Amino acid sequence: DTLNLSNYFKYILMTVTGSGSGDRVK
Repeated sequence: DTLNLSNYFKYILMTVTGSGSGDRVK
């Protein structure tokens, strides 16, 4: 569950930044 939450949070951050670089890091 923790992993899922972390992934979700990261996704939100990526959207907020709007850079899309976070997705690449994954």
